[in-house]
Amino acid sequence: MNPNKSKNIKPTQSVNEVIDRIHILHGIEQECLGLKEIVFNKEILKLASFDKPDEKERTLENANKIAEELTSLCKKMKTDQKKIFEEVLGKSEKPTMEEVLKAVQSLKKTADESKTEIQQQKTTLEKMEKEITELKGQLKDAENKHQMLLKRSQEREQKLTDEINEVKSQKEKALTRLSEVAGAKLTESNPYITDLSDPNRPEKIGEQFSELYDNLWTDVFEQLSGTCKLSDRDSIQTLLQILEDSYGYCKDISSKRYSNTLAELTFWKFVEPNEPPSQVHEPKKEMKNTPKKKKGADTKETTVNITLDELQKLQTLLGSPSSSSPADSKAVDSILAKIGLNVTNLSNIKKMLKSSLEGTSVIVQESFWKQRSEDPNGQKEVLKCTKPFLMKCVHICWLMVGQDPPVYLRFSDICKDKFNKDIYREYTTNGEVLDFVVWPAIFLHENGPLLKKGVAQPISKK
Repeated sequence: MNPNKSKNIKPTQSVNEVIDRIHILHGIEQECLGLKEIVFNKEILKLASFDKPDEKERTLENANKIAEELTSLCKKMKTDQKKIFEEVLGKSEKPTMEEVLKAVQSLKKTADESKTEIQQQKTTLEKMEKEITELKGQLKDAENKHQMLLKRSQEREQKLTDEINEVKSQKEKALTRLSEVAGAKLTESNPYITDLSDPNRPEKIGEQFSELYDNLWTDVFEQLSGTCKLSDRDSIQTLLQILEDSYGYCKDISSKRYSNTLAELTFWKFVEPNEPPSQVHEPKKEMKNTPKKKKGADTKETTVNITLDELQKLQTLLGSPSSSSPADSKAVDSILAKIGLNVTNLSNIKKMLKSSLEGTSVIVQESFWKQRSEDPNGQKEVLKCTKPFLMKCVHICWLMVGQDPPVYLRFSDICKDKFNKDIYREYTTNGEVLDFVVWPAIFLHENGPLLKKGVAQPISKK
């Protein structure tokens, strides 16, 4: 018997079952041997008791058959017994009872050890399952914490993004305001900086003015010379006078419009002689931005007021911005600051008035036509012929005076002066001395650069 070999065999049955099976096989073996002997003896007795040969032969065959079956059964039993011995005891020979008991003890010990090992593994497995459960709980807590941190991070990121967008928006607004202020400072009464998107900029007005002479002036001149029977010189003078009157009328209306707007903003209409705005009786509510209290170096409170003289000076300076000097501009800024205004505000006012030139042109045209038609001076026929020209003159002149500074028409050249070819084109003759102006020259502003040449007649050389 090899104890070491039997110890390594993994039992497929319990120890008691193995022992019972061994005892059963021993019992079967003994019974089979006893039964074989009994049956064989009985068959021999039968054979001896029968006289017929056939019966004897049949009995002998049955006995042989039974003997073969018993032999086969014994072989099978021995094979099973051998297999059990090999599996349990590690040997094919029939063991002694002592060897069987030792094998059984060894199997029992192996079974106990396996049971202990299984119990330990079960305990370890339960411990591992507990640890896995704890780890799953920790993982779930970590996932929840991660989700919470991720949500907070996203909220903070969104908040920072909103703050950045807000800062960018404020920056853009600040840059826009700065650009507007800088642009207003730069373009304030500066006609050399032109908005190319403006269809009524000075260059375009100059083109319209030149087309007026080339087209409508020529048509009306022919009507005056033919239908109204005026001389060429009278026709020219009539048309030139209509243009000059239109320009003067539009200039006066534009100046009053701007002054009235400023008057409403500065409240100079409410100021009593020798009385500051803080003491006026209307409006009763405190006027915004007037007056302001400041603390001087001695920490005593002083009141900043605007006097009537300052408002009158402001009115005068703002009424003629094109002729103001740098010192006058500083005085305007100082006075405006006392009522909460600045040059940007004035620039915006001018832009607002300029943007409404096209819309208000019809009103000015009708007003001027009504004034002329009420006092025709006995020239109803002439007035009728010149109405299209008059209306077009008022429209273009209204666009001229609405610029900042106003576009300038030169009517002041005197007869017998030297003919200036830089400003005028010759009408029908050549000469060195000016005879009369046919169509005035147009300038960007008073004392400014020339936009379009005028037309004049020199004294003919003889």
